[in-house]
Amino acid sequence: MHDLVITAGTAVGSVLALAEAIKKDIQCKVYVLCTDKKTTSIIASSRFVDEATLIDSQQNGGYVQSIKNWYQTKNFMKVPLLYSTT
Repeated sequence: MHDLVITAGTAVGSVLALAEAIKKDIQCKVYVLCTDKKTTSIIASSRFVDEATLIDSQQNGGYVQSIKNWYQTKNFMKVPLLYSTT
């Protein structure tokens, strides 16, 4: 099964609704990459999210490089599905 990676800005509801819908039907891990610190802590408290990570675009070469660095640490067995929210 593919894992799911969701990118999130300040929207909490759409991210949590998506994570819940996926977890109810499919047993996979849900990772959320956030650009907002407050949003990260809210999303991390959800039982439907396995991991929420703050992606700081001001460090490590910018947003894309930070995501690449995060991805390399995960060692996914299959390429995860990516879903972008606002």
